[in-house]
Amino acid sequence: MSTRILFFLPQLVVGGAEIHALSLFSLLKGKGYNCKILVFGKRKSVQLAARLSEEDVQYLNLKGMSEARGWLKVRNAFQNFDPDLILCINQGPLIISVIERMIFGIKAKLACIFHTTKMQNFERYHTPLLRIAGKLSDLMIYVANHQKALWEAQGLHAKRAVVIQNGIDLQNFQLSANVGKKKRRELGLGASDIILGIVATFRVEKNHGEVLRALAHARSQGSRAKLLAVGSGPTFEETKALAAELGLKDHTYFIGEQSDVASWIAACDVGVLCSTTETFPISVLEFLASGVPMIVSAVAGTTEIVSHEVNGLVYPGGDVDALANAIMQMEAPALRKRLASETRKSVAPYNLLRMRDAYMVEIDALVGPNKK
Repeated sequence: MSTRILFFLPQLVVGGAEIHALSLFSLLKGKGYNCKILVFGKRKSVQLAARLSEEDVQYLNLKGMSEARGWLKVRNAFQNFDPDLILCINQGPLIISVIERMIFGIKAKLACIFHTTKMQNFERYHTPLLRIAGKLSDLMIYVANHQKALWEAQGLHAKRAVVIQNGIDLQNFQLSANVGKKKRRELGLGASDIILGIVATFRVEKNHGEVLRALAHARSQGSRAKLLAVGSGPTFEETKALAAELGLKDHTYFIGEQSDVASWIAACDVGVLCSTTETFPISVLEFLASGVPMIVSAVAGTTEIVSHEVNGLVYPGGDVDALANAIMQMEAPALRKRLASETRKSVAPYNLLRMRDAYMVEIDALVGPNKK
């Protein structure tokens, strides 16, 4: 009988943790594991949901931990699937699963794939609960080396803790030049336009306003750069309003959530990520795998992937002038070509099969070898 794994997600929104979970879900199913997804909350991306069949996923549509009936719904879902392993995505599902195991005697092993580096303001009460849940869990999987060091310094410990860095399907991002040209034509962009691309959920920590302010400054100095933004989220409308306020309405393209991210990245000359915090961003891997050099803020999650003047440029986060200068530097074809020559080599280790195999080693050690 094959190992039964229940992926427990807080929401099914478009984000690095969710995309990672769905990729791993498919990879483990392909190796004969019996996998299912359980989604706690109500928020759901239509595009991500379309990747799953009715048999693959159960939606609980709960508001939060304070919803009393939710604890019984979670227990029933656990008991109905009867998993050997509950694979929690981030801290909320882990905290819930630990409490469920204490109250109802759930026998499954508990592991957490932890993508967070810094809790948001509304999540800060999770930190002390997470420390307790960590000690009662069987496995903590971090996705970056700096992240593991940071959290362990803050007292987060599990029976076993490992780092398995994120991976992507590298071949999916090796498209022909014609694909990118077609997307540029759709937007009315020419070969001489310098296109910055950002692929990120519109949330406060992604800091979209910084690249807009830097772009406005760069254009005031004669830059020809324009911005292509892929994604949606809570700060989407205010970011669009800021672009208009800065006089960038004709130089910014907000195309929303897209299922075919690779083709939009292929339309870009340079990727950019100006986050205030990152863990191990999948979008940076995607740009580099596409042969597109990056400009990133100097936070630990990005600097594990991007090396200054090797496969991109790194600037001090919060320094709009420095970001504007990096944008103008990237307008030089010779610099872009030199950096682009290192991009694909730099992300070669971060492939899906390497990631899958590392997870299989940990899962089989925890619950026993998978029997197809």
